[in-house]
Amino acid sequence: MPISHLMKALALLLFILVSIAPAYLAQTAQEFHQVARQAQKKIDYTGAVKLLNKAIELEPVNQQYYYERGLLFLELEKPFKANNDFDTAIRLDSMYINAYLGKSAYFLSVSQVDSAMYMAQMASILSDDITTQSQAQSAIADVYLAAGKDSLALNYFTESLLIDSANVSGYKKAAAVLSRLHRYEEANNYLFKAYTYDQRDLEILINLAFTFNRIGYYREALEYVNLALELDPHHPMSLSNRAYAYLQIDKPDLALQDIKKSLANDKSNPMSYRYAGEIYLAKENTKKACKNFKKAQKLGYASAFDDEVENHMATHCE
Repeated sequence: MPISHLMKALALLLFILVSIAPAYLAQTAQEFHQVARQAQKKIDYTGAVKLLNKAIELEPVNQQYYYERGLLFLELEKPFKANNDFDTAIRLDSMYINAYLGKSAYFLSVSQVDSAMYMAQMASILSDDITTQSQAQSAIADVYLAAGKDSLALNYFTESLLIDSANVSGYKKAAAVLSRLHRYEEANNYLFKAYTYDQRDLEILINLAFTFNRIGYYREALEYVNLALELDPHHPMSLSNRAYAYLQIDKPDLALQDIKKSLANDKSNPMSYRYAGEIYLAKENTKKACKNFKKAQKLGYASAFDDEVENHMATHCE
């Protein structure tokens, strides 16, 4: 074999070994669990489930593993598998508060709001420390959010953070509500508080970049989106956020490169099509701009965000 081919083969082998090393080195249930959490932070839910499967095989009476796998199944839109895991966790420990929180999330996923509220309130009754009390308040807020009662939801999220200022999930959820209400600066403040507790959470980094873009701090948006892309170089929302920031600092060519990659990875995000449209406007290609605005419109941009696409359509498109 030529030396150049041998070097390429060795490099590929090294890459594979580095990629699988954490899971390969895990031997105990606790180690598989720890690696699963790392995968979850990178939004690799399928990989995290596989690792938790290993943990459960080695330690089948640990209710926490079932609870966490149940949450991952919810993220993967497999609610009935999630419910089975939450039920198993409760059978193993009828006082395990997180399992009731999981059941509440399950009922929300199948649009059973009253049952979701009952489980969240059960968790609140059973809670015996600031962490579980705060999580229960967040769960009640989730139910109000699902019922379209944003103000009540925000009140409960705020209450959860007063109880436990280290509730990272609470900060993220409160920020999501504030973003939905177009209160982006407040959302950004909540996300930054979450970031102080966990600086390698991909979701936090992506949303920090988004909110910094919304409030016009484009250099800061680039800082956090680049951190997000270090964790996942192909994440479509990160690429989309960076594309918009590049556009705003007069780098339309770099913006176009990123938005093309973003749309290649995810063709369902209306925000990305809005950004693509604005990039093409900056490059004086009105035809392509309008094509992207129309796609954003069809994907429900206005109902999810604001009137910007409609305004662009009225100004630039027939």
